[in-house]
Amino acid sequence: MNDSQWPFALAALLFAAGMWMLLPNGRRTSRRMGAGFVTAGLALLTLLVHFGLVVHNKSPHFEWSASLPHGEGWFADGVFLAMAAVTVGSAVAAV
Repeated sequence: MNDSQWPFALAALLFAAGMWMLLPNGRRTSRRMGAGFVTAGLALLTLLVHFGLVVHNKSPHFEWSASLPHGEGWFADGVFLAMAAVTVGSAVAAV
């Protein structure tokens, strides 16, 4: 695996583990932890893809490859993130 791809793999694993924990098994704490894992995975993926977060392996620090939005397009970004949250919430509720 490429050094720059492990954050994406971590986000995918968090999301997959969370979805697995959300499946009906009779334990409420498992579902709460699953919702937390799903949220953490999606938050990490949003930071990596949408906001351009880069994690450096050589030195332990983070860097933004793209500038964060400073007012331009903030409405479009907000609508996108709100629709993404509704879509993921609907998928979780369907499970």
